[in-house]
Amino acid sequence: MAFDLTVLGASGSYSSPDSGPCSGYLVRTPTTAIWMDCGHGTFLELQRHVRPEALDAIVISHQHADHCVDLTNIHILLHYDLGIGGLPVVAPAGVHATLGALFKADDGTFDWDIVRNGDDRALGDLTFRFSRTHHTVETLGMEIEDAQGARLVYTADTGADWSPSVFGRPADLVLSEATFTHDRKDWDQHLSALEAGTIARAAGARALMLTHRAPVMDARQWEAEGTAAFGAPVLVATSGESVVVAEE
Repeated sequence: MAFDLTVLGASGSYSSPDSGPCSGYLVRTPTTAIWMDCGHGTFLELQRHVRPEALDAIVISHQHADHCVDLTNIHILLHYDLGIGGLPVVAPAGVHATLGALFKADDGTFDWDIVRNGDDRALGDLTFRFSRTHHTVETLGMEIEDAQGARLVYTADTGADWSPSVFGRPADLVLSEATFTHDRKDWDQHLSALEAGTIARAAGARALMLTHRAPVMDARQWEAEGTAAFGAPVLVATSGESVVVAEE
């Protein structure tokens, strides 16, 4: 069938007036709402789409601040204002260690669920599968599948030594980091738009959405580069916009 992906933020490494908040996404079916990555500024955008206390879980790819730091904001709301505890937070161990220095991570507000490469979790009526990517810290790419087989793969942060193909069948949509334009790529543990398009095409993705563009990269060149490499027009992750992930 289908489920919805709403972009809460898509800027690479830091937020900016041009590209908005950092990485964050809302994945929803009629009965399930999951906040996936919660970088700088995404809590504000989240509240435009869903009541935070109505979330079924939060899933975080890794411990870098541009993917997890807004967990501090929902903690304040749930713990101090609403008195709600037990919200599942599914994440690699490094996230708990990093955020534990910023707030009382073990005060019962969150029910921490530490995941590793190869794990899977049923969250509401969605299934998440995890694969470690090529990045500086333990980072988990994710396949999200609904009960009818619609499939989204989120690369999280990665270099070119990882591919969505690790999950097997081609995804209906690949949400891929693409930090750089290829002529300005200077770090092999992130992708350029050219690499993102090339890898998604080789993995048989039916559609590709680019995200995590560094604000200093030229947006038109970046989109054109991804489109040329993918062989079809790419979607560009934009805060507040939603797409339907549907099985072909």
